[in-house]
Amino acid sequence: MSESIPTPNDLLTALDSREALFGFLRRKLQWQLDPDDPYTYPDDKAVGRAAARAQLSQILPFSSGDPFVIFLVEFETRFLRGDLRDILRGVRARIREEVAYNNADLDEMVFVCRVPDTVDADGKKHPAELRFVHFEERENRQPKLRVFGFDRESVGETHTLRAVNLSLLRLTTNLLGEVDWSACKKNWMEAWNVEKVTKQFFKDYKKIFDNVRDNYISGVTGEKQLFTQRLFNRLMFIHFLSKKGWLEFDGRKDYLFALRDAARAKNENLFHDRLYWAFFNGLGVQAGATPETHSLADLELLRGKVPYLNGGLFEMSDADDVRGSVTVKNEAFDLIFDGLFSCYNFTIAESSPDDADVAVDPEMLGKVFEELVTGRHESGSYYTPRPVVQFMCREALKGYLAPCGAGIETFVDNHDAGEITNHEAILTALKSVKVVDPACGSGAYLLGMLQELMALRLVLFNAKRLDDESTYKRKLEIIQNNIYGVDLDIFAVNTARLRLWLSLVVEQKTNPLDNPNVSVALPNLDFKIEVGDSVCCPDPSGGLQLSLFREADLRTLADKRLQYGDVSFKGNKSALKGEIELLSREIKVEAKLAETAFDWRVDFGEVFRTLKGSGGSADAVHSASGETVESRREASTAEGFHRNPSASEKPGFDIVLANPPYVRGELIKDQKPF
Repeated sequence: MSESIPTPNDLLTALDSREALFGFLRRKLQWQLDPDDPYTYPDDKAVGRAAARAQLSQILPFSSGDPFVIFLVEFETRFLRGDLRDILRGVRARIREEVAYNNADLDEMVFVCRVPDTVDADGKKHPAELRFVHFEERENRQPKLRVFGFDRESVGETHTLRAVNLSLLRLTTNLLGEVDWSACKKNWMEAWNVEKVTKQFFKDYKKIFDNVRDNYISGVTGEKQLFTQRLFNRLMFIHFLSKKGWLEFDGRKDYLFALRDAARAKNENLFHDRLYWAFFNGLGVQAGATPETHSLADLELLRGKVPYLNGGLFEMSDADDVRGSVTVKNEAFDLIFDGLFSCYNFTIAESSPDDADVAVDPEMLGKVFEELVTGRHESGSYYTPRPVVQFMCREALKGYLAPCGAGIETFVDNHDAGEITNHEAILTALKSVKVVDPACGSGAYLLGMLQELMALRLVLFNAKRLDDESTYKRKLEIIQNNIYGVDLDIFAVNTARLRLWLSLVVEQKTNPLDNPNVSVALPNLDFKIEVGDSVCCPDPSGGLQLSLFREADLRTLADKRLQYGDVSFKGNKSALKGEIELLSREIKVEAKLAETAFDWRVDFGEVFRTLKGSGGSADAVHSASGETVESRREASTAEGFHRNPSASEKPGFDIVLANPPYVRGELIKDQKPF
């Protein structure tokens, strides 16, 4: 096995030239290539629209019995999935029209993609990349792209790539020196098995999480499980963020590792002496708001250059975040950094039903939640797969948009606006829609709906040049205005918030280290994704029994909540949060509610703000067939309810996406009568 695991240096040299790549493939994967004769069969016809950005050629077959056709795609500047899909369409057209490439099926094609080091027009350097791609055939849908690989800057995170993915691509020979394709073909298909990497990551994550919690953290006054999760979430977020080059310490972009090296050199405690300042006097504090004891120059010596992110993840949550209150041993970070961050390739782009990186992406955080949640059987908490999420979101959107005219089904399912008759009405409906998942778990439906709304608005822009905003601004607007979530489990809520933040970060193209004047602040989600019991709380259609004074307070509360979630708000976030929590408690007390209990009318007051004590948002929420929520509730365990977008001035949610807890009745005896 050791011979099949290339060293980082081997991987680096594989990017310098075609000759170096062929040498690497022959030496480490035993592919029968001659590095001194790197000739390939060029194919200018198949490259199609990507011709300006990529060159396509076929690597010479190893023997007459090879079951695979191996393509070499050499990109000029960046590895682009869209270009690769265009190339695939060209290859398949050539097969249909000219019976090229031995009439190979899709599962017999492998694409090796190489990108050299480049510098763009602005002088920004882009590291060289190497990717191995395979497409999976799907009936009546575009093929699913699966990819693994690395770039020059992430060469330190190639353990899994080397030990698993590339090792499976190694050719073995029989006693006659011939390639044993009967054994190799199955291995090659396993090389793109995302689930295999995912399961191993879960196993390692849980083992390290439990070890750190039980043996390396002391002094926690609150719940130790939550403190540990908060620490892991913060570190994971920073590690994902470092993939974008947004953090720097001592000239190094491998931020956490550089911070650890500095702490080691001075015999410091990494958590107490370095990470504290990064968390609470950098990522969580606006520029210029430095503590009285430290200048900005002093802080940069301690935690390097970091952007202000807002968002709540790096705000002090409780007394356990106060410096010196909790001890985290340095060995804990060795376990996390060396056992997780160095062993796996992390990518900040979430997998979709059409594309998947064989790497750790933000979607895995949802699966990690499922793996770590305690009492999963009793609480009925289960992770919802992406294809199911996509189907549910699209079905709900088709019902919601149906009154906007013809062509809705094609528009939603195929992202084709050709049959649409009223583009402006659809855009208005998409901008005003209010979507909630009342049992949101780790945020699968919230992320799914975010992606669907993003895609549909992009289709409208391409069709009629409507909604001309950057991808980042469009996604930020959707998070701030359109999606809400509730869950009983704070562990799940923290994960959902983290995934939404990461989904926004991936769209921000400006590096704050290059341009400190550009804001990369994240929305505060404390009052968007909330902790509470959304099932056993009062029916929001009943209205609150409040005095006129408290009715005014309810409207004020809704305004303050909107202000708190706005990234452009420049005031004191902590003070505003305190005002919201105090006013919420006072309103609930007058309405004879428990101070800390979840209530739709108070906790999502901006959605229900027009309620006056009669009528009902529950009656306003309907299914496609016109049935009320109540009549549909018993019909299915997973529903996508919606109401007419023309009724958007009415209170309540337009779409309710739910994967309700799967709990047997005998496990909720006390609540079952209710």
